[in-house]
Amino acid sequence: MRHWLTDLNRVMRFDPQDPIWPNRDNVLPPSVQARVAVEQASTLGWERYVGMSGRIIGTKTFGASAPLKELQRKFGFEPEQVAAAAKELLGRK
Repeated sequence: MRHWLTDLNRVMRFDPQDPIWPNRDNVLPPSVQARVAVEQASTLGWERYVGMSGRIIGTKTFGASAPLKELQRKFGFEPEQVAAAAKELLGRK
């Protein structure tokens, strides 16, 4: 599966840019609708990057406590789970 990985760790600098800024569309091409955001903190705000047809994998609750690997499995952060979400968006199994 071909993919494009983008790290948006500085959204406060990315968001204020004019939408016609050349690099903005290079980072999040408008033609790409199958988008998956992975955020191990709150999912709040990621919908503006994945769009209506995208998928956000993240923590939607506060206060989960367990060993890291268990939390990653529970919330869908394992690589196989992220790949499955992307394949689902692409209509693949």
